[in-house]
Amino acid sequence: MAGDPQPAELVRAHMSAFNERDLGGLLDELSLEVVWQTGADAIVGRAEVGTLMAAACEGSTPSLEIRSALAGDALAAVEMVSTTDTRAWMRLR
Repeated sequence: MAGDPQPAELVRAHMSAFNERDLGGLLDELSLEVVWQTGADAIVGRAEVGTLMAAACEGSTPSLEIRSALAGDALAAVEMVSTTDTRAWMRLR
């Protein structure tokens, strides 16, 4: 539909929300049936992805960067790299 955000815009907004630890903003645009692929694991459903993201942000400071992306009018496939602030990790140990 005209005026709807394009997939690439949604990906950038998602990544920004993650990096800002905005869980609501992170999940708002995801489908209820989202499939989140992390390596060999597939997490299905917005609530399950929310649980994963909350755990990812707890006690550490990961940050996402886009490595590559393919986006069309209705779909996007994105390879992201996650980095963690090792200073935060060291404080936890």
